[in-house]
Amino acid sequence: MENTLENKAKFFAQYYSVPCIQNDEWIWRENDEFGKLPSGCDITDCYANLKPLTLITDEDAFRIGFCNRKIFLATNTNLYIYQINSADFLRSKGYALPWMGLSVEKLIEYGWIKLRES
Repeated sequence: MENTLENKAKFFAQYYSVPCIQNDEWIWRENDEFGKLPSGCDITDCYANLKPLTLITDEDAFRIGFCNRKIFLATNTNLYIYQINSADFLRSKGYALPWMGLSVEKLIEYGWIKLRES
C-alpha cells in the first residue's frame, strides 16, 4: 500500500471515535467534530498518537481473553469474526495495530502514527 493522503485518511477512519489524531500544534478531542480540522491544519501534518500493544492493560487483556474463551467454548463459530471484534476493541482503546498489510513499524515510517511511551 502506498503512502498517500487518501490511504492515510482511510487509516485514520479506523480510529474514528478515539481522540488520538493530532499534529504538533493541535490534538483532536472527543467534543471536536471529527473530520473538521482547525483552519491551517492539514491531514498531511497529522498522525495518530497510539499505545503499543506492549502497554496493554490487564483489564483490556482480560477482556480479549474472556471473549476468546467464549469463542472456543461455542460450536460452529467463525474465528475471523473474533479477530475483527478484537481488533476493533483494541483500536477503540487507542492501541496501534497493523492495517491493510502494513505493519506498525511501516505505519511509523510513513508518519501516520507515533507510539506513546506510557
